[in-house]
Amino acid sequence: MKYLFLIILLSNLLNAQDPKHLKLEKKLQAANTQTDMNTYSYELAQYLNKKLLKLETQLKKKLDEAGLKLFVQSSQSWYKYRLMQARFIGHLYKGGSMHPLIYNTTLASMTERRIQQLEQILEEYNR
Repeated sequence: MKYLFLIILLSNLLNAQDPKHLKLEKKLQAANTQTDMNTYSYELAQYLNKKLLKLETQLKKKLDEAGLKLFVQSSQSWYKYRLMQARFIGHLYKGGSMHPLIYNTTLASMTERRIQQLEQILEEYNR
């Protein structure tokens, strides 16, 4: 349990030290117009998605055949869930100028949590 806490803490610190992630977060927080917020939230979601894909590639290399099959199935389900959840939350703002911001930030936050999970799993494999 103690190790899991340390892994979570380290993962959060690593994300906080990711310069590109920090830059995108700052741009989003400093945005003055809805258009800028929509644009920067999209950029952040895309960046995190690319980071997730890299982690998935790293993890796949470490898995045996059975583990790989389970991971692929799990990932496919997770991607579907993420999409549907973002659509649902975004739907609450349907027709409004905030819709893209809400949709994108939902994708980004869910992706960030998935990244943390995969980083923890990779840490276990690297011991």
